[in-house]
Amino acid sequence: MREVLDEFVGGLLKLAPQYQEKAVDLFGEGVWDDTLKKGEMKASLRFLLQCADRVCLAPFEPFNYGFIPLQRLSLLEPHERQLVLNAPEASFRVLDKNCKRENNARLIGWGFVRISDQLPKLFIASFTACPGPLIRAAKTLASLSVPDRRVVLEGVLKSPLSIDPVELAAHQLLELLDPRVHQNITNPVPLRLRKHLDGSDSLKPNQLERHTQKIRESWNAILCDEIRESALDLLRERVGIDRNHMDSDAVRHALMMHASVDEQRRSLRRLLVATVNEGHDVLRSHPANVQWLDRHPKIDAELWTTGIELEREHDEEIMTLSIERNPLEALRLGTLVGSCLGVGGSFTYSAAAIVLDINKQVIFARNQSGHFLARQVIAITESDTLACFEVYPLSTPGPIRQLFADYDRALAAALHLKIYREDSDSEDEFGDIANTVSTDWWDDSTWDLKKGIRRLNHKSKA
Repeated sequence: MREVLDEFVGGLLKLAPQYQEKAVDLFGEGVWDDTLKKGEMKASLRFLLQCADRVCLAPFEPFNYGFIPLQRLSLLEPHERQLVLNAPEASFRVLDKNCKRENNARLIGWGFVRISDQLPKLFIASFTACPGPLIRAAKTLASLSVPDRRVVLEGVLKSPLSIDPVELAAHQLLELLDPRVHQNITNPVPLRLRKHLDGSDSLKPNQLERHTQKIRESWNAILCDEIRESALDLLRERVGIDRNHMDSDAVRHALMMHASVDEQRRSLRRLLVATVNEGHDVLRSHPANVQWLDRHPKIDAELWTTGIELEREHDEEIMTLSIERNPLEALRLGTLVGSCLGVGGSFTYSAAAIVLDINKQVIFARNQSGHFLARQVIAITESDTLACFEVYPLSTPGPIRQLFADYDRALAAALHLKIYREDSDSEDEFGDIANTVSTDWWDDSTWDLKKGIRRLNHKSKA
C-alpha cells in the first residue's frame, strides 16, 4: 500500500493545482471502500490513479462528483478496467458533465455496478461508443430496488433485441426494432431505408449497406434505451399509471421518486394515480388535510393553496414567483436543484411530504420562458405563523433571493399571518410544523429573511 500511496503523491504533485482536490477525492473514494476483498485494494487504487490521469486536467471540470461512479468501475475485472481506461476522451467527458451533482453521480454509480455485473459486454461497449444512453439507463435503473434492477436486466437479456446484429440484414433488423421503437427509444432507421424495403424507393448496394451498418452501430444505444424504458415500465405497473401518460418527463420523474421513498409511499401512489390517470385534486379533500384546516380556521385555504403571483424584472427578463400547484412539478423541488430531496438523495420522503401535506407549499421562480430558476419551501406552523425555508439552489443570486423575501412578506400579509422568526418572538430555528398526510419530513431550519439576503448579497460582491 505504501508503494501505491507514493505513486499517488507523486502523481498529485504533477497535476495543476485546481485539479488536485479532484484527484484526492477520487483516490480517497477508493481508500474508504470497505467492500473490497483482501488483495483487491492495490489494483483498485491503481485503476483510480489512472483515471485521475484521464479526468484531472483540462478541459474537464476542476471539481465534480465523478469520483463516485469511477470508484464503482474499480470493481470491474482487470481486463474490463483496462478497456474503460482505453475509452476515448469523449466518454470520460460525458461522464464528467453528468456528475456535477452528487445525486446524479450516486445514481450513475449504482446503475453502473448492476449493468456491468449482469451485462458486462454491453457496459464496456456502451461506455466506449455511446456513454450518453448508458448513463441515462444507469440513472433510471438505480431508482429501483436492487432486486428490481436484476429483474429489469434479466428481462433485457431475454429480449429479442439482445442479439448480435452483425450478421442480420436490414429487413431482419427492422423486424426486431419496429415493435419496440418509439419516441423514447433510439431510432436509427432512415426513411429512405424504409421506402427501399417497402418497394417505394430504391437504394444502391453501397447505400443499403451504409444504412444497415448505421443501425448495427446504434444497437448498444438501443439496448441502453431498452433498459431505461423497461425500468420505467416496471415502475409504471407498480404504481398503476396508464401507459399513454409515459411521454411526460414529470410523470417519469414522479415514478422514480415513488420508488425512492420508504415513508408515505402508499399516499404518494394514490396521489399519482389520481393526478395522472384521473386528473383529480385529492389533496384538499384528504381527511388528514381537512382535519388540519378545521383546526386552523384562521387560514384562508383557497389563498394558501393557490397563493399569489409576483413578477419582477431581473437581468432584462421578467421573473415570476408563484406557488407550484401541479403536484408532479412540485415533486421535482429537490431534483431541479440537486438537493438531498431529489432522486438519488437521502431525504426524498421529505419532498413527498411537502407535496402531500396541506400545511406545506413550494414556491417556484421561473423566467419569462418558463425556465425554472429557484424554489423555496414554506409552511404554516401550529401557532399560525408562516415559516419560510432556505432558497435553493444556494447559489441563487441576491436579487432573486430578495424577490422570494418580498413574496413571503406579501403572502403573509394577504393571509394575515406573522412570519416565523421575523415578526414573531421565537428564536427557535424550527417551527412546530405538523405532519398531516405524511408521517415524517426533514424539518430544515427556517430562513432568516433579512440575514439570508444580506449574506448572499455580500457573497455575490466577493
